[in-house]
Amino acid sequence: LLKSHYNVLWMDTVLEEFPGAKVVITVRDPAEVIQSFLSYAVTNLSFVADGKDAVKIARAHATAAYSYLTNVSQELAHLHRRLKGK
Repeated sequence: LLKSHYNVLWMDTVLEEFPGAKVVITVRDPAEVIQSFLSYAVTNLSFVADGKDAVKIARAHATAAYSYLTNVSQELAHLHRRLKGK
C-alpha cells in the first residue's frame, strides 16, 4: 500500500514491476491542497527562518510547491489516461 502523493511520480515503474496492482486515485479540492502546502510551509519555515530570510525561504518554497503541484497533476493525468485505456 503506497499512500504518499509522491508515488505518482514513479507510478509507471510501480505498474511495470507489479502489473496486477490496483490503483486508487483520490481527488482533493485544490484549495485544500494549497492550504495544506501553506500550512506545512509556515510550520516548517518558522523553525529555520527569521527576518528577511523568511521571505526568501517562503518564496523558494512557493516556487518548489508550484513546480511539484504542476508535475504531480501532469503525472496524474498521464496515469488516468493509461488506466482508462486498460
